[in-house]
Amino acid sequence: MKKIFALFAVAALVLVGCNKNDDKKGELPTPPNKENHFSVTVDGNVTAPNPDGQTDQVTELGVSSGKTAYVNYLGYGKALADYEMAPGSKVAEGSRFVVAGVGTFVIVQIVDNSATIKFIPEGNPSDEITFIGTLEDEPYADSDLCRDWKIDETILKVTGDDIDSDLAYAKTFQGCSIHEISMYLREKKVNVDPQPESYTVTRIVLFENGEIAILFQGEKPYYGPFSIGKSGEFSYDFTAADASFDEDNPILSGRGTGSFTLPGNGKGRLELNCSLKSKDDKAYEVNVIFFLLPA
Repeated sequence: MKKIFALFAVAALVLVGCNKNDDKKGELPTPPNKENHFSVTVDGNVTAPNPDGQTDQVTELGVSSGKTAYVNYLGYGKALADYEMAPGSKVAEGSRFVVAGVGTFVIVQIVDNSATIKFIPEGNPSDEITFIGTLEDEPYADSDLCRDWKIDETILKVTGDDIDSDLAYAKTFQGCSIHEISMYLREKKVNVDPQPESYTVTRIVLFENGEIAILFQGEKPYYGPFSIGKSGEFSYDFTAADASFDEDNPILSGRGTGSFTLPGNGKGRLELNCSLKSKDDKAYEVNVIFFLLPA
């Protein structure tokens, strides 16, 4: 993962540093899938094709209160899925997870916390398999912060030795394009790698089971666990689940803390201070503010 991407990816991942009591202050709308979110851990060694066409172990299925659904593979990681809920069924039962180019995972039946799951391969329905999974506990099931978010604005300020004076003043970007931000820094003589346009953040998702994911316009999602303390302390370990993250990145590791406020206008406000080391080993301090909207 390139350096400038890691800086803003980690910044985006620390948006929930508040306690559950703050949920009532933001006047946020109820997520569309608030009553039907769930996650299922697959029992045993179950294999199926992943989006790369490789046989891979399926470890988990889940859907957020914002209807972002995924199938998790041991090797591939999270594959996004189209989610369909059977009308009139109880929570989870009848749900369908359709992974493009792979097939459909169906929650056939739930008895207590045990789920019977069927996988129907795309193009080869006669090769379907059935396996068992266990419904996970969801420690943040009551938190209204667990939802899909989108970035409305990103505000950037950079300080340090030998910088363009413009960087010391706040620069506002619409949304969050890592490409646009990297090109702005390069224009101001901060020596970072230019990032492709596909690194544009489309959603940030907080799952009720304690996982957070960042989704991009044209790249695989990145994800990891998070936790919130009684007084609002927030921590995450982005590298614990996602081997694609560069844990040895010289800017920031995949672990950190952050804070999040709800101004009362239906938006969220994330502020984070980061350190950036350029390709020519110059050190900078970066202040990033994200204004967020429910997706």
